[in-house]
Amino acid sequence: MKFAHRILFGAGLLAMAGAGLAWGIPRARRPPLVSWRRLQILAAHKSKTPVRVRGIVTLIQPWNAVVIQTRHHGIYGTGAHLQNLHLCQQVTLTGIPTLYGKTALLRKVSARPGLQSLCPSPLQMRQARDMTERLMDMRVQLTARLVGIEINATDRVQFLNVLMGRTNISVEAAYPEARRQLSGLRLGSRLRLTGIYYIHYADGARRIQLELARAGDLQVAQVPSWWTMRRLTRAGAGLLAFLLLIAIWTLTLRLQVRRQARKLSLQHDTEVQLEQQLAQAKRLEAVGRLAGGVAHDFNNLLTVILGHAELLRMQCEDARMHPALDQIVDAGRRAARLTAQLLAYGRQQKAGMTALDLSQLIHGMKDILRSLLPENIKINYALDPGLWPVRAASGQLEQVLMNLAANARDAMSGAGEFKLSAVNLRLEAEEAADYMHARPGNYVCLSISDTGTGMPPEIVEKIFDPFFTTKAPGKGTGLGLASVHGIVVENGGALRVWSQPGRGTRFDILLPRYQEAGVREAAAAS
Repeated sequence: MKFAHRILFGAGLLAMAGAGLAWGIPRARRPPLVSWRRLQILAAHKSKTPVRVRGIVTLIQPWNAVVIQTRHHGIYGTGAHLQNLHLCQQVTLTGIPTLYGKTALLRKVSARPGLQSLCPSPLQMRQARDMTERLMDMRVQLTARLVGIEINATDRVQFLNVLMGRTNISVEAAYPEARRQLSGLRLGSRLRLTGIYYIHYADGARRIQLELARAGDLQVAQVPSWWTMRRLTRAGAGLLAFLLLIAIWTLTLRLQVRRQARKLSLQHDTEVQLEQQLAQAKRLEAVGRLAGGVAHDFNNLLTVILGHAELLRMQCEDARMHPALDQIVDAGRRAARLTAQLLAYGRQQKAGMTALDLSQLIHGMKDILRSLLPENIKINYALDPGLWPVRAASGQLEQVLMNLAANARDAMSGAGEFKLSAVNLRLEAEEAADYMHARPGNYVCLSISDTGTGMPPEIVEKIFDPFFTTKAPGKGTGLGLASVHGIVVENGGALRVWSQPGRGTRFDILLPRYQEAGVREAAAAS
């Protein structure tokens, strides 16, 4: 018993080892089974890899060619071993795809027959018209679907194509009522056909054909309903396309409404900004008129005070009174300078305006600005070459630069940077809203910036008001920026302020380009 067990155990081990070796041996790879569309793609790309196609034989030709019918298409194949195939036989063709014109076919085909189809075996007949009474007992009855009708000019013989399973059969109706009967049929109808089922030889090819002898041989078993799956699919696709079109139209309308609302909101914000600028300009205009009127009358009084103080100082022989008279004269002169700033703010101090080269003016003030700013503040100049001449008073522009430099010095307690740049600028209508008192035209933009402490928005709105200052008492009169505003507006310019706490301040001053009278008239005419 132990010996028998050992023999069985060894045989089991050998069987397992053989199975493992068989599993490890690579199997021959079968060509893939492809569809008609895949066959077209492979043929178009000139693939050399064999593929398999499965279908039912519908045509056999004597030069080793065969046609098989797949689910939706017919495929043509040529090879040297196709003699043993039969019509209506299921077969698998293996071959290399190639193109013949615009149609794909298989060459070097090898066939592997499958099961016989449900079609009956057709009769082997050499002549299509060899229909005698002796064949009437050999008639068969088929059920097929109508796929095509061919109505001839004669009333005797008519043809139609039917599809039985996957096999395409040509039907010949040879009786007098065929024309009238076939004209009332609908494609897709299920027909019950009774006739001679034979192989028709024509042009060296063999086709399956059914011969009908009388009107009763063709009966309509079922008429297709209008609501077929294909029509339902088309109707659903049309409805889906219609709904998609409505959705796209709704989305487009919503985007247009949103875009229009955004445009109106932006326009409203622009109008509010313009109204605020207009209100501020009117307020500054009113304050300027008041300050100018007061400064004008006060300047007349100062003229009398300074004149009598100078006369009294000249006629006074007591040396002890001279210091007091000097203080009176000095205070009067400081008051006169303050009055000049008020007149500049109120635009009541007329100055001679000429064509001025801004680059030359700034280069001439470098020493003054350097002495005005401490050594720990770096000064940078960025002047574009070819700056346009501007129409302004040189003394007033010098005062503007000195006032802004003094404010930058006070804003930068420690080290910092003072930058002065100038560029030519063509101001458009939509950009003019960003500046105070600006109109479209040609300007020279003078930018003065610092890296000081900056100002919050509520302070920026008041910096051009006279006597408004953020400096400690006794360190500022509040007329520096007010006079800057008055001088710029008097010279026909515009200005803009940008400032943020901790990020510094920048003043953009627009000075109008100076043009000769002839040039201005030509520009206005154009």
